[in-house]
Amino acid sequence: MSNDKPVSLNVCPVSTLMDEVCEITCRNLEPHKSTSLLAIIHNDEDATSFYSLGTFVSDLRGEIDVNRSFSYSGTYTGTESMGLFWSAIPAPDQKGGSRLIKRVVDVSLDWNLFLIDGCADEEDVMVVVNHVKRCRARQKKEKVTSGNERASTNDGPNSEHLLINDVTLPDNKRVLARAISKRYYCYPSDVTQTAIRDGRVRGIVFSLKNKEHESKSKAFGERKGIIEVYGGGSFKLYKAALLAQRGFVVFALAYCDYEDLPRREINTTVDYFIEAVEYMLSNRFPIRFDVKCGIGLIGLCKGATLLLELAAVNPQNAIRCVVAVNAPCFNSIGSFTRAGSTENIAHVWNMKDPLLQKTNIGVISDGLLEWFLRKDPSEQERIGIPVERIDAEILFVFGVDDVSIGVRNMEYMVERMRKRGKDNYKCLVYPGAGHIIDPPIFPLCHASYWPMFGDVFVWGGLPKLHHDAQVDSWKRIIEFFKIHLC
Repeated sequence: MSNDKPVSLNVCPVSTLMDEVCEITCRNLEPHKSTSLLAIIHNDEDATSFYSLGTFVSDLRGEIDVNRSFSYSGTYTGTESMGLFWSAIPAPDQKGGSRLIKRVVDVSLDWNLFLIDGCADEEDVMVVVNHVKRCRARQKKEKVTSGNERASTNDGPNSEHLLINDVTLPDNKRVLARAISKRYYCYPSDVTQTAIRDGRVRGIVFSLKNKEHESKSKAFGERKGIIEVYGGGSFKLYKAALLAQRGFVVFALAYCDYEDLPRREINTTVDYFIEAVEYMLSNRFPIRFDVKCGIGLIGLCKGATLLLELAAVNPQNAIRCVVAVNAPCFNSIGSFTRAGSTENIAHVWNMKDPLLQKTNIGVISDGLLEWFLRKDPSEQERIGIPVERIDAEILFVFGVDDVSIGVRNMEYMVERMRKRGKDNYKCLVYPGAGHIIDPPIFPLCHASYWPMFGDVFVWGGLPKLHHDAQVDSWKRIIEFFKIHLC
């Protein structure tokens, strides 16, 4: 075939939500040409860089379509339409425990894609990573100068500071083409964020603007309400933002690490969460939703534990369903006080705890369950999560490769419910999935730095199986809320 036309690399659509698929195609290559697709992302919030890599061979027409083309090596192998996104790993120069996450959820994560002649290696990766860092630093400086600091740092596919001629690779390799993929947790044009300060309650409500229905109050009233609580003593918004983009009114509820709340989780009271539910049901809550359908809950790890405790109380009989992702069956970190009680239920441990296993990649904490299971059954009954008191529907989501909590926590809670004749639960158990089960296409977080304990903790997970679990569980979580909030 003629090579008169320039090589092209295209992403369609350029802008997508984080859980959506895009198409990546290369054209006008020589037939049967070996090339590499390198994706680089630099997160300005914490100065971390991640990359992914696939090696492909063009077809007879000189084309590569990532949807159907086989990756022979790199961060993933095989035919995976979104492999360049879910297989991303920290760049070689990053510290252990780096995690790809944004705090500002309505600004895109910008993936810079480079088509490279031949098989790219780690040296090539670092050349391009450093190039992207320099370009983004210049663009960030220009944004500050122009006063448009909230704009995405990359300004589009033809950003002048990312011209391919600026990249000089070793061994006479060349960058043949470049493209960009802009991925959002929520579109700023679609979703509104409302900060909440009511009594002790703090958080942010995410909801669709629904501009085409803004004059029809009924449309607002038909939305379903969800409370989302993150784990690990932190306040992260990405899941709430993405659920809001799917049509829910989502109250991301903080219990520490936000505004005037404690910087670290010290003593959490279930009464605080009851207050949040009562506020959401009151006429003070700023966003309308269908109160008659009740409220759904979703939490990860300690967040899920706290929400299960809340569901056991079920203020105003408003809690209809709970999604518990890798939830401990007992209070595994910090301390908390149950509703209407003064008794502090604590498991206070530090980094010298023999139940924590120190490895060369981080701390493995699944031994904490042994601390709980060695206790007398009556003590387990007292300090364990009283799931048998929950009448709302429960969806347990667990990863078998979670080396932090472990699927035995779910088994304990299920057995506790069965003994009381309760069957209002479903279990999603995913082989190869780790602890942090996010929405689909998010890269696996195998280990990350945990500020509460000042060390890197291992969460587990095998990239491809973890990705498959995220795709399936996200679909089922949304279906679960739609079924039970009606």
